[in-house]
Amino acid sequence: MYLITVYNSGHPTVVHGDYAHVADCQIAKEVNATDSMTFTIYPGNPGYDALVEFATIIECVDVSTGDAVFQGRVLSAGASMDSDGAAYKSVTCEGLRGYLNDSVQPYTEEKTWAGDTSRNGLQEFIDYLLANHNAHVPKEKRIYRGNVTVQTFKTTENVTKGTNFERTFDIIKEKLIDVFGGESQVRYGDDGKLYFDYMEKLGDEHSERISVGRNIESAQRELKPDQLITRLYPRGAKLTRTETDDKGTEREVETEDRLGIESVNAGKPYIDDDDAVKLYGIIEGTNEWDDVTEPANLKDKGERWLKQNNQLPVSTTITGYDLSLLGYDAHRIRIHGWYPCYNPLIGLDERLEVVKQTINVSEPAESTWEFGETKATHSAIVSTLGGLAGALEYVRSQTKTNLTNIGYYVRYTEAAIKVAEDSITSTVSQRLDNFGGDKGITIESKISDIVQTAEKIEETVYYEGPDGERKSRIEQLSDSLKSTIEQGYPYTDEDGNATYMTTAISDIRQTAEGITLSVEQLEQGYGTCTTAAATAAKLVNIEGFKQLYKGATVCVKFSYANTASYPTLNVSGTGAKYIRVNGSLMAKDYWWGAGDVATMVYDGSYWNVSDAGAKSKIKQLANSITLEVSGKLGGTASIVMSVDGSKQEQAIDMSGVREAFKNDTSAITISAGAVTFNSNTFVVNSTYFKVTSTGVITATRGEIGGFSIAATSLSNDTMTLSGSGLELQVKTSASSYKKVGSIGVNGYTYDQTKHGLNFDLRESGSYMTWAVLESATANSYTMKLTYANDTLKNYTSGRLHMGCPTDFHNFKLYGAWIDTDTGGANGGITGTFKTYQVVGINESTGALTRWSSSPSYMTFKNGLLIHMSRYDF
Repeated sequence: MYLITVYNSGHPTVVHGDYAHVADCQIAKEVNATDSMTFTIYPGNPGYDALVEFATIIECVDVSTGDAVFQGRVLSAGASMDSDGAAYKSVTCEGLRGYLNDSVQPYTEEKTWAGDTSRNGLQEFIDYLLANHNAHVPKEKRIYRGNVTVQTFKTTENVTKGTNFERTFDIIKEKLIDVFGGESQVRYGDDGKLYFDYMEKLGDEHSERISVGRNIESAQRELKPDQLITRLYPRGAKLTRTETDDKGTEREVETEDRLGIESVNAGKPYIDDDDAVKLYGIIEGTNEWDDVTEPANLKDKGERWLKQNNQLPVSTTITGYDLSLLGYDAHRIRIHGWYPCYNPLIGLDERLEVVKQTINVSEPAESTWEFGETKATHSAIVSTLGGLAGALEYVRSQTKTNLTNIGYYVRYTEAAIKVAEDSITSTVSQRLDNFGGDKGITIESKISDIVQTAEKIEETVYYEGPDGERKSRIEQLSDSLKSTIEQGYPYTDEDGNATYMTTAISDIRQTAEGITLSVEQLEQGYGTCTTAAATAAKLVNIEGFKQLYKGATVCVKFSYANTASYPTLNVSGTGAKYIRVNGSLMAKDYWWGAGDVATMVYDGSYWNVSDAGAKSKIKQLANSITLEVSGKLGGTASIVMSVDGSKQEQAIDMSGVREAFKNDTSAITISAGAVTFNSNTFVVNSTYFKVTSTGVITATRGEIGGFSIAATSLSNDTMTLSGSGLELQVKTSASSYKKVGSIGVNGYTYDQTKHGLNFDLRESGSYMTWAVLESATANSYTMKLTYANDTLKNYTSGRLHMGCPTDFHNFKLYGAWIDTDTGGANGGITGTFKTYQVVGINESTGALTRWSSSPSYMTFKNGLLIHMSRYDF
């Protein structure tokens, strides 16, 4: 199982796991290429609206191992809608290496990077590239040097490089990998930073065996000898010479001549591959290295290149199964990994690297991998059939296992090669072993045969056809080519003995004079029945038809219509068998008329009408195509389409449809004025109304439940539902409406990133209220909380009115004023009270010693103090 998570500003969203899924998800990995991942995501997935191109980070983890099999970013997430109305997004992602495409390197004159005490020249150049990259990208895209161990030259670790506004990715590929070889990757370190590795080999050697008969589905090897060179002239950087102009100024001028190796190679400008020269003679060639300026380095580079070049690449393509997904291997097969590969049928027995891998996240068992090129030296090239003349050798290999019922059945494919003095025979057969029950059962069948002699090459392929075993045979002779297809039929003869009959279906012979085609089955499968309409026992004679067998097919032309109940058919005296239509015995006056041709297939007990009585004609003229369909469904229906610019239509007579369906309840039932469709799939496709095979209904006109259907809305006299929300209205006349308000989602005026649920009252609406029907017998609703847009009885416009006691549950009321003319404390006093102010007290006795000579007044209204005066001394 895999877990896919996307991150936006560090916030994770799971798009594929236990509770969310994407479809058709595949990950592609390749050596020295950027990883990619594609998938389809549908609405309802929590990450559907969380995919932002170039900003969303994405990670896919193999849950069983905890390894991240893909890390990168979303490149594109285009939205689409299919013909069924289903919306989806097709998502493409790129791996971490893609970040190197986000920066370009400034101009730097070509120079020698020699390194220092802590790094060599290659490491210094890579540090320079990554420092420039990191200076122009955000923190999450910054990459640092990791393991860089590729060897540049034997004599020095220096490199001579410059930059000129190329992308960082292109410089690494074209000026490093293409020149020095090796493998690179961008990965996360334990500290969470990104690191760039550049090594001879990134992967480890593994013990899981890749072998025919175990986990190889197919394999191919191809030798590529076109690049052979036995004598190489290495050519380095262009040489310069000093020139003096008319004014006596000297300057260095680049020439077309290049650096050679004579000074370090005993005066010889070339290097020989001695083993290849002995085998093939002298085949000269050159190769140029623009950045090599030292003869010793050039010779070293040339020797390594010639050795590698003359190891002819053998392209090995292997596809197969990752048995760890089924618990048979301990570890996953991984990109860059080196695995022992064995397939004696194509001469393969060596360790190979996985250079390409496809991980099918949606269907893990369908994941595949490919192995890269290996090198075969000329001295090791041998004929794969050499030494086999006169010998007999069988190579048996299990190449595919049926894992559906692994506990009971194992299917083997066996290959055998027999080499004799006068022929070579290659046979592929299949064996099915049944390990269930008390006894094991083995079933063997042949798949293919190839026989090669001096006179001809004959190839035969055996396969199971719809009616029994078939075989295709191709014979290549010195003067002709013959292709034959034969059908085998098991049957029981008149004495009850089981036997087998083989009949040629087709024969093609190609010679210098022409091509002859013979299709035996069609020639023998046609006859005319002249039995009277009222006679149930129909007879037909078909030339070449000698024996009934399951799957036998005939075409019969009936001179007369059928009026007999439950007719039978006897073909060439093989016995009368009942005729069935759609699984039932044929009824009277059913399926064919006079002159009709019906195709019949024998199922071992009955003749079955395979075309179920459908009859059609297509006539094509210079300027029109006419399609005509006729049958029992109301007589004849015809459609005429012209291609000369005009459109012609003809009405279809459906008057007999009801009667025709009375006796056929398999698909449609018509009774008591009702039409019932008895089918799991009901499809309607018209301009304004559609029903897909999956039950999706689309309607853009009509009515449903009192609502009128438009292209983008549903409406009646009081409301309209659309993508903008629910619009409410009042019908003021037969054709006029007053819009009152709406319910929907709006943005906040001062911050459009904030959204909320809105109950909007239009200017034409008089009020908005929350009301209640206080009893079942009440004939109106009592308003409890009302905003008056207009002045109403007992309601002043522009105010929010309460229609019931309000309980704040001990919560504070902020920013409010009480109008004492209309409100106050319930039961509070109203009046003015006179008091005197005390201004002196005897501290010992507490007696008043001084007070104001004039009184002060406090005025209360409905319990609220609204005025107070005091005496000033």
